[in-house]
Amino acid sequence: MVSNGYNQTPTLTSPHPIAMITRVLRLLTVLCLAQTCSLPGAIGQLDTEFWFVAPEVWDGHGDDPILLRFSTLGEPAQVTVEQPANPTFPVQTLNIAANGTQTLDLTPWLGDIENKPFNTVLEKGLRIISDAPVTAYYEINHPNNPDIFALKGASALGETFYVPFQNYLDNVYQQSTASIDIVAAEDGTEITVTPTAALTGYAAGVPIVIELNQGETYALRAASVLAVSHPSGTLIQSSAPIAVTISDDSLLGAPFNPSGCYDIMGDQVIPVDVAGKEYIAIKGNLGGPDKVFIVGTEDNTSISINGTNVWTINAGETYAHTLSAPAAFYETSAPVVALHMTGFGCEVGGAILPPITCTGSDEVAFVRSSNDFIGMKIIVPSGAEGDFTFNGNTGNINAVNFSDVPGTGGEWMYANITASGFVPTGGASRLVNGTAKFHLGIINGGASSGTRYGYFSDFSNYQHSTFASDNELCAGETAELFASPILEASYEWIGPNGFEAEGDEITIGPLTVDDAGLYVVSGMAGECEILPDTLELFVAPQPPAPEVAPIDALCEGDNWSFTSLTPANNWIWEDAEGNLISEGDSTASYSNADPSDAGQYTLVIEAASCLSEPTTFELVVTQTIQAPLDTEPIEICEGSSLTLQPDAALADAVWEWTLPNGDASADETLIIPTTVAEDGGTYTLSGTNNGCPMVPSEVQVSLSSPEPVEITAPEFVCNDAAAVLLTTDDLYSGSWAGTCADCLSANGQLSPSNASPGAVSITYTSDNLCAQTTTVEVEIGSVPDAGIDDQSFCEGTGEVVMVPVTNGGSWTAECANCCTSEGVFDTQIAGTGTWDLTYTIDGTCPATGTATFTVTPNTSSAFSLIPEYCLDYDPATAVADEAGGDWSASCVNCISTAGQFSPSAAGTGVHTITYTIPGGCGTTTDATVTVHALPDADFTYAPAEGCAPAVIECSAPVNPSIVDCQWTYNVNGVGGSLDCEENLFVIENPGCYLMSHTVLDNNGCTNTASAEELLCLGAPPSSAFNLSPAQASIFDTNIEAWASDSIPTNTYTWHVDETTMGQGTYQSFSIPEIGLDLFQLCLQAEDSLGCSSLTCAVIDLAEGLNAFAPNAFTPDNDGHNDAWRMYTSGAVTRFELHIYDRWGSLVFASEDPEEHWVGDVQGGDHFAPDGVYHYEAVLRDDAYAIKTLQGHILLIR
Repeated sequence: MVSNGYNQTPTLTSPHPIAMITRVLRLLTVLCLAQTCSLPGAIGQLDTEFWFVAPEVWDGHGDDPILLRFSTLGEPAQVTVEQPANPTFPVQTLNIAANGTQTLDLTPWLGDIENKPFNTVLEKGLRIISDAPVTAYYEINHPNNPDIFALKGASALGETFYVPFQNYLDNVYQQSTASIDIVAAEDGTEITVTPTAALTGYAAGVPIVIELNQGETYALRAASVLAVSHPSGTLIQSSAPIAVTISDDSLLGAPFNPSGCYDIMGDQVIPVDVAGKEYIAIKGNLGGPDKVFIVGTEDNTSISINGTNVWTINAGETYAHTLSAPAAFYETSAPVVALHMTGFGCEVGGAILPPITCTGSDEVAFVRSSNDFIGMKIIVPSGAEGDFTFNGNTGNINAVNFSDVPGTGGEWMYANITASGFVPTGGASRLVNGTAKFHLGIINGGASSGTRYGYFSDFSNYQHSTFASDNELCAGETAELFASPILEASYEWIGPNGFEAEGDEITIGPLTVDDAGLYVVSGMAGECEILPDTLELFVAPQPPAPEVAPIDALCEGDNWSFTSLTPANNWIWEDAEGNLISEGDSTASYSNADPSDAGQYTLVIEAASCLSEPTTFELVVTQTIQAPLDTEPIEICEGSSLTLQPDAALADAVWEWTLPNGDASADETLIIPTTVAEDGGTYTLSGTNNGCPMVPSEVQVSLSSPEPVEITAPEFVCNDAAAVLLTTDDLYSGSWAGTCADCLSANGQLSPSNASPGAVSITYTSDNLCAQTTTVEVEIGSVPDAGIDDQSFCEGTGEVVMVPVTNGGSWTAECANCCTSEGVFDTQIAGTGTWDLTYTIDGTCPATGTATFTVTPNTSSAFSLIPEYCLDYDPATAVADEAGGDWSASCVNCISTAGQFSPSAAGTGVHTITYTIPGGCGTTTDATVTVHALPDADFTYAPAEGCAPAVIECSAPVNPSIVDCQWTYNVNGVGGSLDCEENLFVIENPGCYLMSHTVLDNNGCTNTASAEELLCLGAPPSSAFNLSPAQASIFDTNIEAWASDSIPTNTYTWHVDETTMGQGTYQSFSIPEIGLDLFQLCLQAEDSLGCSSLTCAVIDLAEGLNAFAPNAFTPDNDGHNDAWRMYTSGAVTRFELHIYDRWGSLVFASEDPEEHWVGDVQGGDHFAPDGVYHYEAVLRDDAYAIKTLQGHILLIR
């Protein structure tokens, strides 16, 4: 097995050998990196080991804080960060939850981390180890100078590198020149660096030899800040794996809008064996075109862009492409390394592009570092663009976001998504595609705060790798070969004795010793070849089945043991269910046998790490049972016979009876023909079953003799009396019966109310077998019905005669003198209220009835209600003197049952409202209400549309009933209003406004009308523009100007002073043709609605940053043209000059513009020969503007 560049054989604990005699060999095949394998599928630049060396960043511009950011997927991870070559560095350990993220702040150890000083062997290499796959990247998080370096794990390790650099932007500071940083992963690593440009302390083209041990680092720095002097294409070769970091600090973003930025860019480089031949770049957010720098790894490498051949390069040469389109497809005839420079505004960032062929990820995890803009650059095969989920959400990234990559024939799609609204800051984000592998780049930054740019998807080609839980097996066991799923993958297996198989799950077994040997898996994933991997399988012979000493049958509760008669290294005992009961000893002893212990047992022995065939043997345990006897107590009369016997027949049982007097009997059936008093008591049955004792059982026998019984009961009871419990003097229980239905309960309770009047016969029968039956009679008397009804009459009714159910009784009432004993009630004497009545019937069984007599006063139906309403008034509720009445009206559905009157339901006009209190004492009251119509608020306004600012005039028809009004306009809660006597609005701001008119009439009614359509006023189009150069000088020949906004439907017209110069979003003006040193340049923009704006800029042609240089001189000491110098303008305050011969060797350098070159080499060492020399000059002013001049000098003596 290959893992992270080192051979490892994992030690695993075998599965329990007895649970299943066959063990399983699992060969796990996964997508791997080109050199190593540690991941179950391509899910971003995930790995379990990373090597990295952090570049030096000049602290004068900003180099802290420095961070390592980690993300996990479905597994938690423990991550360790160490410096193997620096024992004083404190090892850092992080525990990260599944699907989590964590940041390690390395700023406290910045001096131990940044790889400085250069040209020195240092101990600053970082090694990151995790027990589960993680994504890692290094971040410089300074607010003005940030970038990220995506750590590529095994894809960053190699032995041959061609280092890419940009050659477009200069470094602002001499302390910030381009750097190459190297870290070794093994001791004794010899490294050879062949630079393509001069490095500090090293000449171009001269090999540099370095030797590093594990974790040691080395830094190389470009000798010049000039972009043309960057060492792009530098070759690095090593004897063992190394990792390489590039950085380009404080790059001046002068070509981009806005200008004046300087920012760092860098990344971890990929080796040649990871480089590819197909790349896709997606344009970022610079204020100008991106740059893609392509470095060759082989001679005669042709380059095509979007299907068109554009150039041919050799190994180490760089081709720079200006990327103005949204995306581009690069295809080469041999592997190349591609560096993409992009950013935001004028802040740049850089990233190594991933090859797209046979690479990519199913899932990518990353962390958004800041709240600045974040953009996602996604590349995916066509057909899978609709299969993305972001943090489990399918709504953020859809197929409509994607476009065809030009030149790929529709094979690839790309998306450039502004993700600021849905990517969380500081938390883990995950992009997943369910059907294809993809690449993801991230831009995070702002126009003034710097840019972070990196690719997080997998760079390396697919490769199989095999893993074994145990590759040393025994004959008879089973090997299962598994391959983790790879999209569109095939799996081809070969092994010993002509073994061949296909598929991602292969079973071999039962194994024999002939199955031992090498097994190889290979295959294809679509058109991509999956590199093979091998595993060696060892198969040992199986020991014979062991012999077990015989075991006698057991009784429940016995002690026992198992003993193996076969010697071995290990003895494994299991019960019938396969549960392990003992391991490690040839004898297994147990106590207190239970019937559940009975059954088949298995012994397997282990000899020389192999398991034998199982031996199965039987264990018999006889259960201890209770003697089978019916234990229900027996009651018989004295003198009768008694027979007792077991409830079940047991073939091997021995019985024993024990009698109440202590006598014993061995008979199975015990018979006593005639019982006497002494035969009453406890009888016990015991004995043995199959030689095992039984638990004794007992039965109680009782003997009874005859006894007389007497009932205690009343002779007479009324049928409204409470229930009576009848009793006896019986010593036993018994049963009751009566001649009335449902009047007598089972326990002897008599309920008179359930019996008919008359005599009832009651009988009691004792449960004593020897007892007799006794009967008594009870007379039930009848109670008359004294019921009377409640009465209710109005006040003043007079006398009322009441009628009872049964006559013959007398009446009484609660009110004094209001009711006679004959039942005449006088309402006048009683007065209003409710009075209790009583009716009484005397006799043997008397009865009394009660009721109430209510005298009700007459009611009032008077109510109050507002007499006048407007049609849009809210409903109002009438207030009645007395509640409980019914409401009605002449209008339909205009008043509710609660008296709520609705003007809108009633309609305009006069309406009658009626309130009625029902009943004999109720009354009715009527009232009228008036509902007024709403006044007319219709209006018009002009104009109906236009440009802001605008004057809007409103008008409405004349209506004498209107006493007041108001005009309003509104947009999103912002607007204005005018009183009735005014009608002209001045609206300053563009937008769509709602116009409305509110009126008040002499009835106090109001109404508001709103316009059917919004009044829309357009905004003047932007006429802002940009200039290049930003400050033109007298040395410039042209001024380029372009509109900041480019709207196709707008018209753009350019003027110089009063002269029209042309139309369009872009113009180039010839300064000589204008002929003025001071003039005004204006841009007028007009949209399709006729709205326009004008922006002007005063152009004052200054000297600017410039210089004049002669193209030849003759240093022959004749007094004419013997020296050469540059003549700079007055704006130049800082100056750098370098002169090189045709081989690139430096012959003259100066920082003084007045210093002359007299044709010597390095200050007079010797004279330079005749020929053409190349010069490079850097001009700076006090405002930090910079300008680079290049040219040639002809030297003739």
